[in-house]
Amino acid sequence: DVYKRQVHGVSKEDENQYFLYEGSEELKQARLSITEYSLKKAAIRVEQSKLRRMTVDPLDEEDIIDSEVNKAKDFEMSMCQFGDPSCVSRGCFSSDNKFYATSGWSGECRVWAVPSCNQVMSLVGHLNKVIDICFHPEAGVNLPKEGPNIATASTDNTVRLWSFDPSLARQRHTVLQGHFDRVNRIRFHPMGKHLLTTSHDKTWIFWDLETSKELMGQTGHSSAIYACAIQPDGSLFYTGDLSGYGMLWDLRIGKGVLPLLGHVKQIISADFHVNGFHLSLIHI
Repeated sequence: DVYKRQVHGVSKEDENQYFLYEGSEELKQARLSITEYSLKKAAIRVEQSKLRRMTVDPLDEEDIIDSEVNKAKDFEMSMCQFGDPSCVSRGCFSSDNKFYATSGWSGECRVWAVPSCNQVMSLVGHLNKVIDICFHPEAGVNLPKEGPNIATASTDNTVRLWSFDPSLARQRHTVLQGHFDRVNRIRFHPMGKHLLTTSHDKTWIFWDLETSKELMGQTGHSSAIYACAIQPDGSLFYTGDLSGYGMLWDLRIGKGVLPLLGHVKQIISADFHVNGFHLSLIHI
């Protein structure tokens, strides 16, 4: 198979040139796996949506939404913890909601038990600020303790994949090197076999978790890429940069399929709704 990639031009004349290159067999197989996975997930999602429209009255659904929103009024702080000597940059829950992980500008990350908020372990290895942290979708469920159970992204230009073994004083980790500037966001593909990362080097990278290899480095942005989100079916990937430009990519074919324009400031956050066709963005 032949895929298209933008050249890192050194002159303005070369900036928008494209050339064809042969993709690896691993990349081809990854795209075939994602296609099979996403088609099944999409079929289930659409069927559930049809069933809901047939069985739930729209007015009742509005009442259900209002009820869920009103629950937030009763939220109260139950615990507070000192998360980092510098700044806590990000946090995320594990898929089973038993753990909460935080990343910090000190370069150290921590994992806390829920709901006690007792520290379970620390992740030490990055040489600079840690910007993002993310649990594998099957962490603590179907993955071995060796991992990769947690991924972290740092201004030291690396991504690290961590073990999750409370019996170890220091968690083992694997270093992924491929970006040439700080790594801003990381997302596990819902299938659990791949990782996607965005960076200040204006690229995003598609990684194979089994081999820790870079399968594809994608260009197409003219500014640092910060925000990203994966559609619940696993077929689409959104990237937003610090110039306000966004692009929706189809992971099954490796192409940008829909530029999302309108923001004039930095896009710093993005997320898909569970319905699969709504995308929320935040800019500053």
